Amino acid sequence: MNEYTIAWIFALLASLFEVCWLLSLKYLNMKDLTALKWMRFENVGESLATVLPFIGYLTFGLANVICFSIASKKLPTAVVFATWLAVALVITTIIDVSYFKENYSWVQLLFIVVILLGVVGLKLSTN
Repeated sequence: MNEYTIAWIFALLASLFEVCWLLSLKYLNMKDLTALKWMRFENVGESLATVLPFIGYLTFGLANVICFSIASKKLPTAVVFATWLAVALVITTIIDVSYFKENYSWVQLLFIVVILLGVVGLKLSTN
């Protein structure tokens, strides 16, 4: 594998970590987190449900930044940013529609396809 292929892989990994970060953020409840009794986990299930999104928020956020940084060392930053944002947007939309049962329209689907075509065009035009 050449260095540009590896950079593209890191750009895609950054997008995946961004999606995981967003999902962690969706489930993060700062009010419950600050009220948690850190020294006594009386109800382990509730405590984990409160702490895990925060751990995911930190872990996925850091992994996202590291992968983005590695990708931007070999590829133009604007290309990495566009790819990162577009892929994260597409995956997040798929999760919102399929898992969270959000509404969507065919017009939205059309523009998501246009975004994906833009990412493919960026990939094909960047060595």
